[in-house]
Amino acid sequence: MYTLNLVLFVYLILELFSILLYVPRMSYWFQGFKKQNRLVNNDKNKFGLIIAAKNESKIINTLFNTIKKQTYDKKYYDIHIIVDNENDLTLDIAKRQFDNVKTYVVKNQTKKADALDGCFKAILADKSLNYDAYIIIDADAMLTENFLEEMNNAMVTGADVIIGRKRIKNWESKNKKNRNLIANISSLTYAGVDSMGNKARSSKGYAMNLCGQGMLIKSNVIKDLGGYPFKSLTEDYELGIECIRKKYKTQYYEYAEIYTEESPSHKVYNQRRFRWLKGYAQSNKKYKKDLIKQTFKNYKTEKGNLGFLFGTYPLFLIFGFSFLAILIFLSYSAYFLIWGVFDLFIKSVLYAFIVFGIIYFECSFYAFITVLQDRDINKMTFWEKTKVVLFSPLILLEYGFIFLKVYFSGDNDQWICTERIEM
Repeated sequence: MYTLNLVLFVYLILELFSILLYVPRMSYWFQGFKKQNRLVNNDKNKFGLIIAAKNESKIINTLFNTIKKQTYDKKYYDIHIIVDNENDLTLDIAKRQFDNVKTYVVKNQTKKADALDGCFKAILADKSLNYDAYIIIDADAMLTENFLEEMNNAMVTGADVIIGRKRIKNWESKNKKNRNLIANISSLTYAGVDSMGNKARSSKGYAMNLCGQGMLIKSNVIKDLGGYPFKSLTEDYELGIECIRKKYKTQYYEYAEIYTEESPSHKVYNQRRFRWLKGYAQSNKKYKKDLIKQTFKNYKTEKGNLGFLFGTYPLFLIFGFSFLAILIFLSYSAYFLIWGVFDLFIKSVLYAFIVFGIIYFECSFYAFITVLQDRDINKMTFWEKTKVVLFSPLILLEYGFIFLKVYFSGDNDQWICTERIEM
């Protein structure tokens, strides 16, 4: 009995310690409630819209229709479509829809970065093309009518890389199946990364976690890189690392809004999460040592890099200690059950539930804050939001198993195309 009490006491101390380590990062959550200043740019920049559209002919018109409705004068942007073969129907659709479109066939694409790299290298080689910045747009996206105008406004910050706010395409769909529990939980990812993270980092001039959907990259960055030379499954995260290494300035601007699509399939959602964690692991393995050296170079600490480098460590402790405590209590419960010590069996099971209740509450609180963050654009009903807060802890805890799968997986990093929703 004393051993069970001691294990619970040690766990509570370690869990509290881990939470205290995470408090600086948690402070970003609440800074997200403060609106950013709206910017105005009197200059008109020329954009190249970069759209990787391999086998996307069935849904590409949804994006094209929103491009046509842009308030930004079309003479200030061109559209660049990338496919992997000459017979892709997207090529004909694009040429019929726009007179300012250019198409590229990049063969043997294994991931999105391959398509982007091929396109950027072709643009750099074409001396007739001259852009101030490029904007990467996924084929399944939709643009708000002032998206390009607001991206142009954001360029007054002088940032080299700019990301905007993500709205959720599923919430605009007439098909109720597109906004099921999995899609709604998945949609909270962007509030967690941007509103509850990148907004605060951006205001402090700290390194941000970049999301490639709707991301603006200034032309000088692409010229400097010689294209888009990233090889991991999360090329946008890898670009974020490159921004630290080469001191490119990054900016989050919430008024530039783009719609992103979330899969209602649990299987597909897990595939995406596996890709995120796999790319994160690949990038850490490749760059971590260099980033640490740069961060602590000449006995001076680059504070803005610390969160990027070590921000997830407290989370590993929070969840790791909880999983370990549950495992210990369940092992004790099995032992006591075998030996017929039923009072201690019940107590060890109860302690396991107490630990699970603590981690469940922590995840529910996080989900509650993310729902509040997006309250102005969140189109979920009250009951849908309630289900998200109640059930998202179970989905979030799956990250532990996905992390183990990443750790034991091989080097195969083939991009898996996902089925698109029907609006």
